[in-house]
Amino acid sequence: MNVLYYTTGVTGSGHQVIGISIANALRRSGAKHIFTLLTNNTKLADLVNRVGVSHREVPLEDERQLSAEAYSSSALYQTITELNPDVLIVTMHWFMLSSFIRDLPCRKVFLWCAGHVYQLWGESPLANLMEVKA
Repeated sequence: MNVLYYTTGVTGSGHQVIGISIANALRRSGAKHIFTLLTNNTKLADLVNRVGVSHREVPLEDERQLSAEAYSSSALYQTITELNPDVLIVTMHWFMLSSFIRDLPCRKVFLWCAGHVYQLWGESPLANLMEVKA
């Protein structure tokens, strides 16, 4: 199973750490897999290397580069198609993929961290949950 974990988290390490945790859980399970963490955050390469998780970095791209007309030449699209995942796990900014996610043949999983809802809009009944949907 080829698993690709994509996050655009660039200001901290939280979402990369979630990816590292998923990689470690797959490793502990003994399941045959390839796991790659794909991120825009170049500052965490040392941490990811130290824990033995394969990773790739892509530049942040804007709405012109990721538009329906131009996404096929974007670094993000080209990297995802090159890695050819069976499962794509996305956290943080899913909209970076909105022009082409439906065309990817893999299974897609979006991790929604309800803590961000609380941070953005105040009190939330979801404040202490993390929900995973396929």
